[in-house]
Amino acid sequence: MLVAIAFGILVWRNWSTSTALEGRYWVFGLVVLAEVVLIGGGCIVLARQKQTRWYGWWIGLCVALHFVALVFVFEDWSYLVLTAVQVTGLMLLLPTLRRGTYQTSRWACPWIAVTFLLFAVVSGVSFLLKHGYPF
Repeated sequence: MLVAIAFGILVWRNWSTSTALEGRYWVFGLVVLAEVVLIGGGCIVLARQKQTRWYGWWIGLCVALHFVALVFVFEDWSYLVLTAVQVTGLMLLLPTLRRGTYQTSRWACPWIAVTFLLFAVVSGVSFLLKHGYPF
C-alpha cells in the first residue's frame, strides 16, 4: 500500500509531463486492438468447440504475447523477459490443465497476476535505484 501511495504521488506530481507513449498513442491503440481481436476470435473458436474452460488460459497467453509488441512501443527489452516467463509458465501448466475438468483460469490467471506483480516490483525498485524518488 505504501508503494502504491508513493508512486501515486509521483504520478500526480508529474501528471502534465509527457509519457512513454508520446507520439505513439496510435501504435499502442493498434496493439490493444489486435489483442482484443485475437482474444475475442480465440474465445469464439473455443466456444464453438465447447471448450470454454480454456478461456482463462487463452486470454493469459494473448496478454503475455502482447508485450512483445510493447517492447518496441516503450523501447524496453524487459518486456521480453516478462513474456518469456509468462508463456513458459502457461506452457508448463498445460499437462495439468489438460487432465483437469475445471476452468483453466484457476491456475493460468493467478500465474499471470503473480508475474505481473513481481515485474511491477522489480520495475519499481529498478526505477528508484536509477532515478531516485523525485521529491
